[in-house]
This record gives sequence, structure tokens and C-alpha cells, in this order.
Amino acid sequence: MGNSGLISSSLSQKKWIVELIVIAVMIGLGVGIISSSFVTFITLPVFNIIVIALLLILIGFLVLCKSIVATLSFNEKIRAQFLLDENNSIISIRKYKFATELARTLKAVFQESKALEKIWNEQHVKSKIGAEVSRDESSNDNQPPKKDIEYYAVCKVEEVEGEPKAKHEKQGGLLKEAIEFVILEELSLHLSSYFNDYQEDDEIRELQRKDVPEFLLENRVFATLTKPIEDRDIFIDAFPDPEKRPEGEICMLYGSNGAMYSKFDLLLPKGTKITKNGNGGFKLENSRLVLEIEVIFEGFSASFSNEFVKFYVGKNPRSTKGKLIYVNISGHVKPLSLLKSSGWVYYKWLDSFINRMKNNLSFEHFLDNVHWEYVSCNLYSQRHKKPNVQNIKDTKSELKLNKALKAEK
Repeated sequence: MGNSGLISSSLSQKKWIVELIVIAVMIGLGVGIISSSFVTFITLPVFNIIVIALLLILIGFLVLCKSIVATLSFNEKIRAQFLLDENNSIISIRKYKFATELARTLKAVFQESKALEKIWNEQHVKSKIGAEVSRDESSNDNQPPKKDIEYYAVCKVEEVEGEPKAKHEKQGGLLKEAIEFVILEELSLHLSSYFNDYQEDDEIRELQRKDVPEFLLENRVFATLTKPIEDRDIFIDAFPDPEKRPEGEICMLYGSNGAMYSKFDLLLPKGTKITKNGNGGFKLENSRLVLEIEVIFEGFSASFSNEFVKFYVGKNPRSTKGKLIYVNISGHVKPLSLLKSSGWVYYKWLDSFINRMKNNLSFEHFLDNVHWEYVSCNLYSQRHKKPNVQNIKDTKSELKLNKALKAEK
């Protein structure tokens, strides 16, 4: 898929495809006229000649269709990462929206459902990664402190054929549900923003919580956080005085304790259906395009540099562990839909949504956005420098002097 996006590039190639077909027909007619003059020299029966000609036409048509379909398809596999602290809570990372939203989502769920929190703690057994270096107070201060030796192992685990995978699937179950909820929220926000001026359009329909298919309500995170406020104990004291309740319909509600409510809705082109795909994700399909989203978590660890964890996240690298997930976004524009020349404005949201997912989910995009490579090099170059104590003292003295002058005035 090019930089212009799938829908935009498909529409731009529509003219090229028509021209290609016209040229192919003209060349075919020319070749047919020329070849007809040689028919008298061929001793094969007429039926065999017709069959050979049809096979050649069919092969050419299939090659053309394959080329067209390839330009109408896309597959983006986005790599995302997150950090767990010593209590196995997901750490919010500033300006990395995926980690921030995932941490907020799970915190909200655990505030409301201790049962789900227990499941999470059982899936992710608490374990200290490393330990603080102990110091012997009676030792000689002139001697440099001993450094613990750290070991890193890369293991290959053989999977026994026929062994049940329930343990592995259970481990990622709640996590995948939370990530799916975060993606659905992003999709909802994106569509609401895109179709803001089309809400009264007959070609747009609103899909609310009561309209979603049953498989989405089986997502425990989705079901918990989109449940109406009136039906949730955690929001009983949210508006003790009904007269002070905000006017209008509440779309989002956050509590200082981490509680969260989201009014789920999707503004979609008319005729769009949301279903479960065969890989455990979900699929949006209408007369013109197909979009499939799948969360892949296989339990693999993710690498975070010690500098990043220590200086950017503000955590001890030895008390954190990284996890790796992939979000696969795939789909295609239906070839016959290119015969329609109007109405594409209702489908161009797909291009900007894919870009939004890359920016919000991709850890590499996040590092580029915060210029981490430059920051990391700068930190490395400053590693042996000691703070200038004299400059610090001069600065403090200057501040005291300025404060005294202001007091006199």
C-alpha cells in the first residue's frame, strides 16, 4: 500500500485499469486478425483451435485479475510493546498512546471487578526481576561497590504435539480483550471525527452497544466499561445530586479512582456488518471493502533499553519486564466496487485510520516521535560527566540575590 492510502490509490488506479483493459482488447483484436491469416496453414481441427484460443484468453484474464486484486489489498502487521512493573501492572508511558490507554483500561476494569484482577494476577505470577544491590554498611567506603553480575538467557521451548494450549490461551485472554477494547475505542473516535458532518446522512448508520453482535459482549473488558452508568455500583456516588448532573448525554466518564465509562458507538457506512473472523479478531464488511483486525499475543518478551526505562519511564530496569504483541490490520477493496464512481467519500476513512493505528500502536513510531535515538546518544555521551557543583552554587546564589532585590523593591 502506498503512502496515499488504499482507497485513494485504488481510485487513482481505476482509470489505469480501464485503459489497460481497452489496450488489451485492441491488441487482442489485432493479434486475432493477424493470426486468422495463418489458420489455413494449421491442420488442427477448428474445435481444438477454439479451445486453445479460449485457454490463452483465460490465462491472460487471470493474470490481469491477479494484478488488479494485489493492488486492492493491504496487510499491516504493527508491532507494539508494553512494560510491566514489579506488581505486574502495566506502566503508562508518556506520549505512547497504546501503553497509556492500555494501562488506564486495565486499571478501570480492576477497580470495578476484583474477579478480573484476580484472573490477571493468576495469569501473570508476581516475580521480582532482579534485586536491589545490598550494601554492607561496615565495609570500607573507599572501596568501590560490588556490581551484581546479570545473566540473560535465550531459550527454545519445544512444544509437545497434542499438548493442550489452554494455559497459553488463558494467559493472553484478558490482555487481548483489553487491547481489542482500546482498538475499538480508537475506531469509534476516528469514525465519529470523520463522519462528524455526515451524521444526518442516510448513507450513515450508528451502531450502539445494544446493536453489537454477541461476540463483542463476550469481551469482558468491553462489557464492563461500556455498561450504562446507572447499572454500575462504582458510579452510584458520581452524581448524588441529580440536578448537578451534566446536561446532555454522557459519552465518557472518568473517576479519580480510575473508574471509567465509555458510551460505545460506531458511525459506519450503510450496510456495514461487524462479525468475528476465523482468527479470533473482528471484521467490518460492506459492499465496497473488508477490514479485519486481529490481536496476536504469544507470550514473547520485548526488549526495552535500560536507558529508556531508567530515564524516560522513570523505573528501575531490573524491576520491569517488557511484553510484545502484534496487531494485524488487513483487508481489501472489492474489485467490482470500482465500477461505482460516486460515494467513495464514505469509505476514505480507512486510509487515515490505518495511519492512526500505526502512530498510536507502533513502538518504533513512538521512538521516532520522541527522537529517542538522538536522546539516547546524548545520554551516552554525557555518561562520564559529573555535575558542576560550582555552577549549581553560583546559580543558587544568583537566585537568592534576585529574590532579595525583588523584596527590597
